[in-house]
Amino acid sequence: MNRDALAKHLMSLFLVELEDHEQTLERDLLALERETGDDARRELIENVFRAAHSLKGAARAVHANTIETICHRLESALSQLRGRPEALDLKTIQNLLTHVDGVKAAAQRLRVEASAEAVAAQRAVGQTEEPRRAHTPEPPPPANSNARPSAPPAPRAAAPLPTPERNARVATQKLDALVASSGDLLVVGSRVEARLEQLALFREQATRVTRAMRSGNRDELSSLMLGFERELDGLDAGLRSDVGALSTASRRVDDEVRRLRMVPFREACDGLERSVRDLAQSLDKEAALQLDDGQVELDRDLAQRLRDPLLHIVRNAVGHGLERPDERVARGKPRAGTIAVRAELRGSLVELTISDDGRGLDLGKIRQRARQMGLPEVVDDDELAGYVFVPGLSTENTVSEISGRGVGLDAVKRGIEALHGTVSVGNRSGQGARFVLRLPLTLSKLRALHFTVASEPYAVPTSHAVRVLRFRGDQILNIGGRELVRAESELVPLVSCAQLLGLPERARAAGEQAQALVLSNAGRSVALIVGELLGERESIVHKLPTRVAGSEFISGASVLARGRVALVLNGSELARAAFAHVRPQTTLFAQPETKKRRVLVVDDSITTRALIKSIVEEGGYDVTAARDGMEALKLLQDQPFDLVVSDVQMPNLDGFGLCEQIRKNPKLARTPVVLVTSLEGENDKLRGLEAGANAYLGKSAFDHRVLLEVLGGLS
Repeated sequence: MNRDALAKHLMSLFLVELEDHEQTLERDLLALERETGDDARRELIENVFRAAHSLKGAARAVHANTIETICHRLESALSQLRGRPEALDLKTIQNLLTHVDGVKAAAQRLRVEASAEAVAAQRAVGQTEEPRRAHTPEPPPPANSNARPSAPPAPRAAAPLPTPERNARVATQKLDALVASSGDLLVVGSRVEARLEQLALFREQATRVTRAMRSGNRDELSSLMLGFERELDGLDAGLRSDVGALSTASRRVDDEVRRLRMVPFREACDGLERSVRDLAQSLDKEAALQLDDGQVELDRDLAQRLRDPLLHIVRNAVGHGLERPDERVARGKPRAGTIAVRAELRGSLVELTISDDGRGLDLGKIRQRARQMGLPEVVDDDELAGYVFVPGLSTENTVSEISGRGVGLDAVKRGIEALHGTVSVGNRSGQGARFVLRLPLTLSKLRALHFTVASEPYAVPTSHAVRVLRFRGDQILNIGGRELVRAESELVPLVSCAQLLGLPERARAAGEQAQALVLSNAGRSVALIVGELLGERESIVHKLPTRVAGSEFISGASVLARGRVALVLNGSELARAAFAHVRPQTTLFAQPETKKRRVLVVDDSITTRALIKSIVEEGGYDVTAARDGMEALKLLQDQPFDLVVSDVQMPNLDGFGLCEQIRKNPKLARTPVVLVTSLEGENDKLRGLEAGANAYLGKSAFDHRVLLEVLGGLS
């Protein structure tokens, strides 16, 4: 993998890891603000410290300097609180949250840049629609500040920024259910195939009837016709039964594939708790968010597009609905107001309820403004409350960041209707308001070229596939150590699709016939060797998180005619990876290479793990990765490895403990261990060597050449 391709690959991994750390940092800091027990506070402080430390290391690996600097400051501030939870006050938590805001702002810039690259790739493959771009300047590292945070700006209706492909986690039981339903389809398919044999017997019976008619033998003809009718009735009944079973199995598979797009409703609520906290503080109010997700899952796209409407309603509740603490106490209410968000399934719809225990809607002011705007008079209070969705209607006399501009809940209504949903409002005077959102789910279709790789079906959108090639191994040209094949008037590099997908690749003879798809990206073309070409077709495609198949190239799944599931590949990502895979000495029609020495890389950061794995692979080693010491120890017990490269600070079992366990095991005791860590103090190095490490490398001055030299010396 060349340097630019590696950098892009690491950045894509980092953005996924970054999102997890952002949520952990903010969630645990907000929990820390509410928590009063010292033990619970200590645990939360450790969680935040670990997240900041891991994020700092990952940011260093991709040269995200701003995030690295902010995380270093977070570490410094948190290290002073470790073991001293009593020293934590609201001012300190606000300072820590300000640092997290800096991380989030820098992260947004990275995502915008990644989106811009995705837009450029779309242009290169002929997609004419260009998403709107936005520029967010990279913020400086936040300084310590005791000032009260200003209220976040009100959400504005705007075209969404394009977002890069995201990895996502999918529950194993969902995949199991899909496999089971796919098996039902295969069973029904076998039954339909059996009808073909019945049809063949039916044709033989028809032939005998014809002969009897020609011979004029009425008795034989009568007997044959009775048998003919029985065969026809049996075939008709069997086909009707099979069609019913096929329809049922098809719907079940469709339902299960659709479930793979589902994410917890909580993902649509990311950031709401922080927004309630900050806005309430800026308005001298006290407020808390209660979330009841009801174990509901939403379509991923729906969850993303719901964030702005939910944020708008929640901010509106804090700004207009909740009273100040002294007013609430005078009314016999708790000092802190509550905003409750609840999700429930209602058949094929998702019902979301957002309610507060504030003063409720001011129906008198709403009626007054409705009259001023010339709206029809209504008697029913619920119908009158619905006027809050009318564009330009505002009950506020002053303009602020959250009200008075006439751009309010009408934006929420437009957003929900754009999702083919509805929104309504109910009011309890003096007790609060209640918004109810009801939304359906959707599917998409795609025209794609279908083919097999390692006997498994796959598909690529036809917009990404330039042409199909058929050639023999002896027609491949080797120029500068690279294999190329002629595609009309140009020579394009040749790459194995199986190798890109991590599937087994069989050896090919020099004169063997092969087939390839020519993909284009950013003005460059590459040919991917595939198995059998199955043709072009339009299918219902269910988009899936890329981790479903353990590959970043997977963008969806399509159910084929006989119930098999074809994974839909992202043509742009596949082409980019193929370009990175093209390098000298790549031979697709040669004997397998000699056995490589095996290295186990251990690191809890997916970004750092991928970086070190890539470096070691470039050194000619066969690399396996583990997420922590416990997983590494299990792999070492089950498989032979020649070397171990490990981080130190990891959950479950750290690098020191892993090294000690290796030295205690007679079968593993002679395995060389290299520790690569940000713990660079003399005491840390001494502890690593005492644990049995053969080498101790610091990440601050990390050089891949040094690592490969150390590994070479230990091999």
